[in-house]
Amino acid sequence: MGQNNVLQSTRKSRSNKKENIKVSDAVLIDPFVLKVFFTNSEHRTIDFQPFFNTLKGYYKKWNKPSEFKKFKIEDGELRWGKNADVQLHPLDIYYNSLLHPLHDELTEEIMII
Repeated sequence: MGQNNVLQSTRKSRSNKKENIKVSDAVLIDPFVLKVFFTNSEHRTIDFQPFFNTLKGYYKKWNKPSEFKKFKIEDGELRWGKNADVQLHPLDIYYNSLLHPLHDELTEEIMII
């Protein structure tokens, strides 16, 4: 009578602290390369070129160094354009998962993969 046969996941989910990470600042290092600072005092140097190469149609205009450098930070996200034509969720930047986002924009939930 003793053993519990229920399997439990050993995967740890992200803490609330990491789920609340926002972009606090960013500095252009090279064309398409930003040093991004986060509200948890960490930073990442990220080459955004692979992601911006995937943009199509109207959004492809942001795949030019002269346009890329016009980024801004609003609500803890990196954004390009007056109407946030391109906006990147901070967790996707933090975990460098822009080509395979961890963030589902339709549900505003974090997807753990």
